[in-house]
Amino acid sequence: MKLFSFLSCLAATVFLLSCGTESNPPTNSTATVDASDAEKKVDLSQKGRLPTADFVRLLNEAPNAQLIDVRTPNEVVQGALPNSVNINYRGDDFEEELKKLDQEKPVFVYCQSGGRSAKTYFKLKKMGFPEVYEMTGGYLDWKKQFGESAD
Repeated sequence: MKLFSFLSCLAATVFLLSCGTESNPPTNSTATVDASDAEKKVDLSQKGRLPTADFVRLLNEAPNAQLIDVRTPNEVVQGALPNSVNINYRGDDFEEELKKLDQEKPVFVYCQSGGRSAKTYFKLKKMGFPEVYEMTGGYLDWKKQFGESAD
């Protein structure tokens, strides 16, 4: 009977722990993000991860913004936000290109649907960029909201 109780408790604990996991980072004001391989965990604010409309509004209010598109060149030729600079997330020189950005100016980053730009957001924050904004809906959401005439 004790073995049955122990196994029941163990199963319940595993179930409860697995229910709390998420594929996306939590949405509270800080998140612990695993850095690559052997690096330490760092605490990074997520306040700059914005829905498309808020991202566009802030971008329009920032005259010295650096707008970075982290999609592949094949995706970019199908359309991009005006005045964006492509730094291919999958390129061999991706991190080196990020290091060339001006840390004194705000960085706005987007990708196709939000996955690569979220990773880039956290990478830039870890690199010490104080003002980073990520468009969580990506180019697809921007295009849906602002239409073909925005290209």
